[in-house]
Amino acid sequence: MKFKDLIHLFYSDCKRYNYSLFRGIAFSLLGIGPIQSVFFYRVSRFCYLNKLCGIHAIINRMNIILNNCEINPQCSIGSGLRIAHSTGIVIGNNATLGNNITLFHNTTIGAKTPYDGKVLMPKISDNVTIYTHSTILGDIFIGKNCTIGSHIFLVKDLEDYTTLFLDKNMSLVEKKNNRREQ
Repeated sequence: MKFKDLIHLFYSDCKRYNYSLFRGIAFSLLGIGPIQSVFFYRVSRFCYLNKLCGIHAIINRMNIILNNCEINPQCSIGSGLRIAHSTGIVIGNNATLGNNITLFHNTTIGAKTPYDGKVLMPKISDNVTIYTHSTILGDIFIGKNCTIGSHIFLVKDLEDYTTLFLDKNMSLVEKKNNRREQ
């Protein structure tokens, strides 16, 4: 990854927050808002891909300490990442997330059984929103334009344009969206 790629990715993240690049970097360095978590992930990933001798681990640790947000620098996240509230977010090392992902607090994306030697993590497509206290585990695929409601424990694939939520009786509801957005 080149430095200009890092700037481009962070610029697309800033646009999701309606920030200019300068404002996004300033807020990140001053510790204002959850964009700092995204900034630390991007810099940590840049350092990891460019083999900068453990600096990625230090930056990742800073993200954990300052924001309570653990996004492994080995995971791949596309442009336009938006974290609404950074507290409690965990994303494992082999997870793959597409473009324009929105995450809320206490979201976990990782392996189903991390101690069996197989680190199989979710693959999440573009334009997915994952609400608070949701857990997505294992070797699953989540299609484009999906919404995963709060308090969902997901271990199965989701097709494109699917909304998954709990109704007032705490029953799981899976709704297919017929309307395709352009």
